[in-house]
Amino acid sequence: MELSFDKPSETLKYLTSETIPYSEISAAAEKLSAQISEPHTNKDGRKFQPITQGILECFKRINNYKSSQWISVTKLEHELLENDKPIKFTRINSKGEICEYKIINFDRIDFSKPKEYADEYKVIKKPEIIVEEDSDNEYKKVFTLLMNGENVFLTGYAGTGKSYILNKLKEKLKKKL
Repeated sequence: MELSFDKPSETLKYLTSETIPYSEISAAAEKLSAQISEPHTNKDGRKFQPITQGILECFKRINNYKSSQWISVTKLEHELLENDKPIKFTRINSKGEICEYKIINFDRIDFSKPKEYADEYKVIKKPEIIVEEDSDNEYKKVFTLLMNGENVFLTGYAGTGKSYILNKLKEKLKKKL
């Protein structure tokens, strides 16, 4: 399949496919990068990887954006223009993981309105630390989690101390009860 930004919707489907092998998508993105006149960058001016470059170029053309600068939703410091939403997409990475992006083009940000955050909170309970000072840090973490009602999944290679920690926890819990 010959990809081109002249057909951005088709190219976008290809670049965001979760079934096409990463190596094929990466090779296609490298070829496509020659068609991008202004590389896409984040807020700090760093360029995105070729696959993301291609995806952002598709969105730029589909939505008629002028800017090639983007910002992650998590780093947004200003409100979006009225009725705007972030662009969401997933793409495969070199490890075969599916990564989700939530990103905004600078054309869609109202720089005159600082963002007001609504996630104010206050701490109403801090975890209790109930172990002796001479205990090792991993044991302290596990014991504190258990004593605060959290679930713990203990795993590791042979000889890493799983049984040791479990035995110390049993001893400590018997003393507490």
